[in-house]
Amino acid sequence: IGSERIAAGEILTASSELISVEAVDYNGNALNSATTLVPTSFELHQNFPNPFNPSTKISFEVPSASEYTVTIYNVAGQKVHEITGSAGSAGTVLVEWNASNQASGIYFYNVKTDNASATKKMVLLKSLVVIFPVREEGLLTLSRQGFFTRAIRSK
Repeated sequence: IGSERIAAGEILTASSELISVEAVDYNGNALNSATTLVPTSFELHQNFPNPFNPSTKISFEVPSASEYTVTIYNVAGQKVHEITGSAGSAGTVLVEWNASNQASGIYFYNVKTDNASATKKMVLLKSLVVIFPVREEGLLTLSRQGFFTRAIRSK
């Protein structure tokens, strides 16, 4: 297609992912340009953020309108949550999972659409505080980042 011009009433077809269309008036002056990214295949993205606490976003691309099911499994393979919906047209779908009622650990999310399915792994990492008693004057605690900090007891 490149920079070819098409006559009024002609149909523009393209088979690539990025479709850029520039509309012009009869004098050749550019009107509003529109650039749309249209997925040509199903693609499941890594959740974000990962690790997460307590919620994360899961996104995937569908090449056409489709029903979808996002199923979350724990490391033992037990289903812990399910989200269903419908993508009205081709594009990116974004769902959010709030795992505040789940334990820290590795989880898997599976997305099924009318024509595709994919699974990825994610990590729920809730705050971790471990207290080690040390002598009378203080305590050592292990922070979430793995550093030791010292808390002094007031007398």
